[in-house]
Amino acid sequence: MENFSIKDKASAEVVRGQNSGVRLRGFFHLTIHDKDGNLKHDETVQNAIVKEGLNYILDAGLNDAGSTHPWFIGLIDLINFSGFSQDDVMNSHGGWQEHTAYDETTRPAWGEDAPSNEAIANSTAVDFNINASGDLKGVFIVSNSTKTGTTGVLWATAQFASTIAVANTDVVKVTYTVVAT
Repeated sequence: MENFSIKDKASAEVVRGQNSGVRLRGFFHLTIHDKDGNLKHDETVQNAIVKEGLNYILDAGLNDAGSTHPWFIGLIDLINFSGFSQDDVMNSHGGWQEHTAYDETTRPAWGEDAPSNEAIANSTAVDFNINASGDLKGVFIVSNSTKTGTTGVLWATAQFASTIAVANTDVVKVTYTVVAT
């Protein structure tokens, strides 16, 4: 066995691989049912977490800024839709507007379950009871329940693969999952 003297040096390094950073991914699952309960549409889309949402996670998780709870889901209308930006915030998102033709007086709460296996989701879908015909282009999640509200933290947005027509009495059901890898 060798002995070390005060002049000797020792070092150790733990290498976890090139891709050991945290990655957050979110997915909205949307179904639309007609007034008789028949399935009209079923789609899962990956969201884009906007800069404001990423800054929120850093601030709340690492800067002790406090957390925002609950979160609310909103629908995005086809009217005036031109796209999303990573810089979108609730008081400035020029490429889209909220779809509000549903019976609920506020945006429905996400109602997430406790995190498990590096994921958090709502096991019970959020319902939007549509009260007028229209066209949906996407979905978002925000910390403000007010329909057309322009305050709160915008976490993420997602665009559907194509425009989705909804009719009076349709029910739009949304679940949202965030996975950390």
